[in-house]
Amino acid sequence: MLLFDEYPYFNHKFPEPQYLGAKHTHLAWIKKFVPDNINVALDAFAGSQSVAFLFKQMGLKTITNDFLNFNNQIGLALVENGNEKITKEDLEILFQPAKNKNDFQLMSRPLKTG
Repeated sequence: MLLFDEYPYFNHKFPEPQYLGAKHTHLAWIKKFVPDNINVALDAFAGSQSVAFLFKQMGLKTITNDFLNFNNQIGLALVENGNEKITKEDLEILFQPAKNKNDFQLMSRPLKTG
């Protein structure tokens, strides 16, 4: 199951995680060592879920685990989710200019104190 219907397997570029230990750069190497005669795969230290997502794309039942809730949420969206897809209309809503830019405050802006 992919995020977008129009992308065939393995043509969707997984977002590059920006933290130490990310395995996304090793996906092709990892894939070489996945046996052909298995149906289930475990990504025990899932992090960004890139390996779990690879297992899902390979058609394997995927079990994923991570200590951090943020990473768990990524797993729910990318790995466990089998029905919801982002549509073109969803993307247009997500990336439309803000009607009132004062409603959106970025963390990079100085916080007002006192």
